[in-house]
Amino acid sequence: MSVKKDSDILWVDLRFTKNESGVETLLEDAFNIHVVTDSNNINECIDQYSPGVICFDYDLPDQLGLSVIRDTKSSYPSHPFIMLTEDHSTELAIWALRTRAWDYFVKPVKFENISNSIKILLEKLSVRNKDKRENFMPDPVIPSEARPYKAKTNCFSTNCAVDYVRQNLASKITVESVANRCLMSKSHFSRTFKKEHGITFQEFLIQQRINKAVELLKNTDLHVTQIAFAVGYCELSNFTSTFQRTIGIGPSSFRKALMPKQAEIKHLNLN
Repeated sequence: MSVKKDSDILWVDLRFTKNESGVETLLEDAFNIHVVTDSNNINECIDQYSPGVICFDYDLPDQLGLSVIRDTKSSYPSHPFIMLTEDHSTELAIWALRTRAWDYFVKPVKFENISNSIKILLEKLSVRNKDKRENFMPDPVIPSEARPYKAKTNCFSTNCAVDYVRQNLASKITVESVANRCLMSKSHFSRTFKKEHGITFQEFLIQQRINKAVELLKNTDLHVTQIAFAVGYCELSNFTSTFQRTIGIGPSSFRKALMPKQAEIKHLNLN
């Protein structure tokens, strides 16, 4: 993939230890990096450089630091951003993805990983329509084949749990929490769910998460780690083993297996 050296990247250094060299030094040979250390100057720098990507670099992100992303995204909603952090948590990763981060990295990060992520993003941004830029991060549409579960009736007493799961896959979901939503005890809920849907609640939860992961692997360029976070897995190893147990191959192998088919479809469309 070829990206011009003159591609501008705005690097917002929000680390507490700014005296130490940051990740941006690794990218200076590939991109024009404009570093800003004062959050009050971000808007001015965006207007001046019109960067293709904004990178927010944290060591220990706090509420004040994260509000910089929120405020910048509010002022410049069409500018994609990447987040880097040393202090990682599932909640932080989920927040970043919900805030529409293009990518999320936990430091230390390899040069190749972040460079490739930026290049892919810049390539997508270079594809423009005459009137407006193509939407490179569309809201994914759930295909019908990704919904093997179908309720036999609309009056199931556990349907509120089904709806909650589908709307909150990235969140931590427990039997106790959904049982409370259905106004049932844990044991009563478990028996009722199995009776109404033919599978246990845990089986249904895994089914929905893996179905969503399959959809994201097919239709997005998100990294496997991002997809794991997006469907509610805190550890990549747990996601990978569950995916392989359910689908038969690991998520990375699944995506690679799709490439020849997708290339064939693209060739047919061009013809």
